[in-house]
Amino acid sequence: YARILVPGLAYLLAAGRPHFIDAAYFAVVLMFVSLGVLWLARLAELHGHPAAWGLLFLVLPATPISVDRMTVDVALAALWCGLAVLAVGQASRPVRILVILALAPLVRETGLAMVAAYCLWMISRSAYGRTALAAAATLPFVAWSLYVWDKFPPYHTGWLVMSPLRGLLAAATNLTSSAWATTVTGLAA
Repeated sequence: YARILVPGLAYLLAAGRPHFIDAAYFAVVLMFVSLGVLWLARLAELHGHPAAWGLLFLVLPATPISVDRMTVDVALAALWCGLAVLAVGQASRPVRILVILALAPLVRETGLAMVAAYCLWMISRSAYGRTALAAAATLPFVAWSLYVWDKFPPYHTGWLVMSPLRGLLAAATNLTSSAWATTVTGLAA
């Protein structure tokens, strides 16, 4: 429930009709693939490279995995490209940047890293007003997380649940937690 952006957009696209949700979800994933290609092409142009370099977005690990498994990772990868374009572009677009920063953690919790990176970049430029606005862009994520934690009690299991990297930490600390785990599986984890 915490990763609401992609399924939420699919629900809106399907107008809440259950028999259209699967197709809408696939369309949303393809929309983010397209945005990723578009934004990476624009970023390449901004750096004096051919726009065709945008097609490299198709080989980022998030893209084939998301298309194959219908995960939300491609949306976050596309938003990273969008942020880079807006931040590097000739005319910075603070409202569009704030929209991307607000959406990123709603894709998945690791989107908070995007907000943190942008905040650090703004601090390095002594742009404290933009830093505060960027930090405020996490408020939709905070509100959604509080709602999810209130409605779905398993999210209340302790302080670790608030960590965006809890899955990585759990995988690293439970390398052999299942009966089928082998040394190779443990090393892969």
